[in-house]
Amino acid sequence: MKLFTMMLAVVGALAACAPVDAQPQASDNVTITLARSACFGFCPIYRVSIDGAGNVTYNGERFVNVRGEQRARIPASAVQALVRRFDAIGFTRLRDQYRASVTDLPTYTVSLTRNGVTKTVVDYGGTGAGMPESVRALQDEIDRVAGTSRWVLRDGQPVLIRPLLYGDRHELAAALAFQLVDMCAAAGEAIDGKEHAAALTNTWEPQTRK
Repeated sequence: MKLFTMMLAVVGALAACAPVDAQPQASDNVTITLARSACFGFCPIYRVSIDGAGNVTYNGERFVNVRGEQRARIPASAVQALVRRFDAIGFTRLRDQYRASVTDLPTYTVSLTRNGVTKTVVDYGGTGAGMPESVRALQDEIDRVAGTSRWVLRDGQPVLIRPLLYGDRHELAAALAFQLVDMCAAAGEAIDGKEHAAALTNTWEPQTRK
């Protein structure tokens, strides 16, 4: 009996020392996405996504310092902390859309995919339509964690216009139209910025690189 008891103790000790499969982290099956769209102005247009392993994928379109796709890597622990931020504000219980009855604003879209289930919240002037301020703070936190400022900002400042030689006609038209509106406002004259932006877009041709 003593020998049997000793054998059981040895087996138990060996079992306790056996390697245990690592439990999946909370962020293993997660993808976080933030998209910022156009407005009537200089709003940066880009999309950034972060997966559970910390892979960051950015794609810039307009009014950003870097256009096209860029990739980076952040610690998985930073992704886990970001997921906890989603949970803290009750993201999955929010409405799918918050839209204010206004025009010319940018649209911010945040998505969280976890274990194959996706929740998306669309913010169009959302704080004026019942959306909690915590959602805006979450958007900013996604930007901070992903490090999008390295691609969006130019010398630490928003991009209002690209170099004229290689610019896009729509960006240049918008920039010139807004400058014209400001000048006329200072002079006490009213002007339709959209009308002038359209006219400038149709008449200006970008120069090509030599």
